[in-house]
Amino acid sequence: MSSGEKTEEATPRRLEKARERGEVSQSKDLTGAMLLAAAGAVLANQIDTAVTTFSNLGRLSFNAAGSANLSNQLMLNTFGTVFVEGAKTLLPLFGTLFVLALLVPFLQVGPLLSGGPLTPKFSKLNPIAGLKRSLFSLRAYVELLKSAVKITVVAVIFWKPSRPPPTISSSGRASVRTTAIGSGRHIPGRASSRM
Repeated sequence: MSSGEKTEEATPRRLEKARERGEVSQSKDLTGAMLLAAAGAVLANQIDTAVTTFSNLGRLSFNAAGSANLSNQLMLNTFGTVFVEGAKTLLPLFGTLFVLALLVPFLQVGPLLSGGPLTPKFSKLNPIAGLKRSLFSLRAYVELLKSAVKITVVAVIFWKPSRPPPTISSSGRASVRTTAIGSGRHIPGRASSRM
């Protein structure tokens, strides 16, 4: 009776063959988390420069579009300037992400260059087998649950700081109504002024 689980350790030869085919264990979540953290760090560091640059480029574009002597040459020069300056502004973000996207998997599995995962597998084109694999497998439900937890965590992290702080009245104290609205609590006995 076989339950589908392998009971013996893989031999070094099988492990070597699997590595040649590109079948290695690595965490995609670690790579994604590192990329997200790096993107957040670069954006936090570069946001002021990027906002200034892109607002200036927007003004330049609209000024050129509204120019009385609009010509093809002016449009090409403006487009070239916007493209080059925008690319220079985004280069730290994309460069960091590119390097990390290569570095994190390299640190997990070591040097590995294999075309195995890129070769098409025609056995996977069967739609019925694909439905069984995606709808009726425990792994699909585990992945769905993991994705839902990740989305919830990220939403909670970004939702908390997005709420506006309570306003301070001229007396230096926050009003009860403003504080309650800012915190999302209901004040009993008070009717809403908006209907």
